Amino acid sequence: MELSKTLSSEEITDIANENGVGSSDSHIAIKGDSSIVYFHGGRNETSGTIRRFDIRRKCWLSPIGTQDSPPTRYYHGFVFNPKNSTFYLFGGVNEDSPNQGHLSNELYSYQLKSNKWNKHDIPIDNLMNITNDKEIEDSLRNRILQIKEIKEEKRIIPTNNFRSLWPCIRRGHNLIYRSVNNSLILFGGNNANDMLSDIWEYDIDNSKWHIVFQANNIKARAYASCSYFTSPKEIMILFGGDVGNSNQVLTNEICIFDFYSKLWTIIIPNEIPPIFGHSCSTINIGPYDLIIYGGCNDDYVPLSSCYRFNVLTYQFSQIEVDNGPAINCSAMFYDEFSKRLFLYGGYDTIGRCKRWFYIEKINLQTILSHFPKLEKVLKNFTVKTYFNDIDITLLKENNE
Repeated sequence: MELSKTLSSEEITDIANENGVGSSDSHIAIKGDSSIVYFHGGRNETSGTIRRFDIRRKCWLSPIGTQDSPPTRYYHGFVFNPKNSTFYLFGGVNEDSPNQGHLSNELYSYQLKSNKWNKHDIPIDNLMNITNDKEIEDSLRNRILQIKEIKEEKRIIPTNNFRSLWPCIRRGHNLIYRSVNNSLILFGGNNANDMLSDIWEYDIDNSKWHIVFQANNIKARAYASCSYFTSPKEIMILFGGDVGNSNQVLTNEICIFDFYSKLWTIIIPNEIPPIFGHSCSTINIGPYDLIIYGGCNDDYVPLSSCYRFNVLTYQFSQIEVDNGPAINCSAMFYDEFSKRLFLYGGYDTIGRCKRWFYIEKINLQTILSHFPKLEKVLKNFTVKTYFNDIDITLLKENNE
């Protein structure tokens, strides 16, 4: 059964950008409980601060986290913990001088209530057995003892082993907030020499990292997209990414990690979706659907494909998006109030951009609610799942 497509005339217009992100890629957007969206990082000129956009008022607000902010990062991890109203930043590539291009394994937090950044350093007791390199170990110890006096220093920790108590430097990793444990989950990435496939968990209450056991293995990868579901079971979903060490090798695998069994399930689509590369945009829609948009091919050409993955059936379905933008390394978020997906920035076919796209989520039941008699007839002859189906249509685009 084909779902109707409905266009809206509403458009985001005349957005002032003095407090905005500007042209950017590889940034992260997080939708708050209200109408505010928080942006962090990316290749831009935000200087490590958190930028805010008000969806209802359609304007950028003053930046927050302007004091003692970490360097601007891209290919980093940035998540929000609603339990303590705190953002967490881990790793990535420094965008700012003097350490531009250096990889990091630093962990920062920013609490909305106090408006303060906090750097989480390795406890001195945890320095044992991180490395056999005495020079590096002494450097780390001095870094912690003199943290108040040293403003900036490159930290180097070699590739992890099971004795390590802190994740190594990396980029293109995945970081999620695990609500069940009130913890952070870190997966994979690239440490400048090798692809990684390790899983780390950060206990927020006790400020400690530990390695998560994996009963089986998947290919090490970076630049994959990641989502977290708690129903029907607690899982982490990785999609796509680069699995090549010396050469780029893009994949369209779906890898599902079950937190209870510690097992990975690997799904390789036969035909759809196409191969995605660095940082396609993904978002959870409802309890069981993952929406995947954009990405790039082996030649870094942006894509405009859109797919839905259902966590109950493990099935893909393609979604037609009228005039959908070809975009890569964009940030996507969903606004429950307006029932729209938003995309900001990324690489289009011309280059790095500051374009806004918004996409509508249309529910068949919403459409039928305007036709009570038709709804009654269809309920007698239509499978129930149709009423939970979705269709997505591109609405408008705005260049600031």
